[in-house]
Amino acid sequence: MSQEMLDKKNKLSKAPFVLTLLAVAIGYGSTFINTSSEKEQAKQKVSVEAQEVDKEVKQVFEEGEHYVSIDPVYGLPERSVVEVFWYGCPHCYNTEKMLASEDFKEKSKDWSFQKYHIAAQKGPAGFDFNIFAALTQMGLEKEIGGAYMKALHEDGLDRGDFSDFAKKHGLSAEAIEKLSKNEESKNSFAFISQFSDRPEFKGVPAFIVEGKYLINGRYDVADVANFLLEKENGK
Repeated sequence: MSQEMLDKKNKLSKAPFVLTLLAVAIGYGSTFINTSSEKEQAKQKVSVEAQEVDKEVKQVFEEGEHYVSIDPVYGLPERSVVEVFWYGCPHCYNTEKMLASEDFKEKSKDWSFQKYHIAAQKGPAGFDFNIFAALTQMGLEKEIGGAYMKALHEDGLDRGDFSDFAKKHGLSAEAIEKLSKNEESKNSFAFISQFSDRPEFKGVPAFIVEGKYLINGRYDVADVANFLLEKENGK
């Protein structure tokens, strides 16, 4: 056999091996392309699902069910949430525990939170409003007001014994009564009345967000408030 024929035979014998390598290479390339494509599709799917979940979370809170729109309340700071409560309300007292939680503090860190006692002139609520107005002027509402609320709900304090309670906390019941009748207390009464003198107001505790939304007695108030504040900021 000539040398030329031997060379042709060797080339032909190598051809299947080369074709096999080429097929394998194509196969691996196809697998790589498919894998990359699948990963990209998976990422897109996760992103879409995350957007849908986020959308669902934001749609959880609906007007008429979780909050109502009200005529604007003036005189409140921007990004504010106001609680209207009553010292003698058991639901308000339970809400106080939620407001003191780390979860609420974390969720409310980006807005101003204020508390106002429901404005009343007579009965236990009226008596308690006078205490709130006086303690606020003294700068003691957070400390003494909380103790007074606890005494009412846990210690069985009778309002007729308030003078003893005041004395125990280094205060004078007479001084508190005097402060509750001054001009500042009257202005406070008028200001707070604009919260509760509305048909949408159903009772306490209630929360007013950004001066234009009312949340009636919900324990997830921080979530609803953040939803409404984001809505106001166009997010």
